[in-house]
Amino acid sequence: MSRAKWILSAVAALLLTAGSLAAATAAEPEAKYKKPAPKTITIAKGDDGWKTPGGGKTQIDLAGFPIEKIFGAPYTGSTKVSLKGRPLSTELGNIDTIIRRPEDIVVKAGSGSGPLEIAALSLESEKPVSIGGKKYLLRLGLSDTAQKYSPGRFSVTMKGGDGGTFSSSLPVQPRLVFTPEGGGQPVTIDCGAIPSCEAGGKDFVLSGKNIPWAITGGPSNFTPDAAGLRPIKAGVTVGGENFRRYTTIGSSNFFPGVQLNPAGRPSLPVNTETNRLIAHGVIAD
Repeated sequence: MSRAKWILSAVAALLLTAGSLAAATAAEPEAKYKKPAPKTITIAKGDDGWKTPGGGKTQIDLAGFPIEKIFGAPYTGSTKVSLKGRPLSTELGNIDTIIRRPEDIVVKAGSGSGPLEIAALSLESEKPVSIGGKKYLLRLGLSDTAQKYSPGRFSVTMKGGDGGTFSSSLPVQPRLVFTPEGGGQPVTIDCGAIPSCEAGGKDFVLSGKNIPWAITGGPSNFTPDAAGLRPIKAGVTVGGENFRRYTTIGSSNFFPGVQLNPAGRPSLPVNTETNRLIAHGVIAD
């Protein structure tokens, strides 16, 4: 069985159609707003929060898990299950995924890189899944039994003084909880406790490519308020219920998923409630 890989993509925090902001800036000469990127900037460590869309945009392939071994019965139907975000905490709004940058990243001559960690994940199936003739509701989070989470990698490219794009690769050890529809004893597949949870015992990988980002303190004076974003507060504990617990360190000067126009402002209005969106797809490696 090939190793599964989740694909991380920024699904337009561009939720809304182009509004007055986009129309006003598009009509003005682009060259007027272009500013050179600084030679050196520092992206401070911090938490990045995402809201996961459903509607089939977010999936996990159960073919990568020992379903028949754990349940004693095969999975019926398509193995790809559509998921949606389940908010981590009322204090964090609709955020269901937190990715942590544990170190400051220095960007020199337009590029830089550093470590990345999966801190919190809370997803649920949009519809019940069928195994052995029974229907189950699926919740997915991070394993709390994993002894260690392998670090991921984060690479950024500067395009202008207030933002650019980034790519990332992030190992994940998930915990899947199947609760019988109508109630009953849940069945758990914990990839932190089962080395053979996936072929070869390797981690699943969340990966992203060319995702936009913006930073405060640049020449165009971008602020999260301008994008309608709610920064993550420090000191909020999420997880529990046998999922990995995490206490937030809070947002920094870095805001992923924000596409800037040449003026250094968000190219489209952003819904203040949903923050940024992220899709977790599945492909075979």
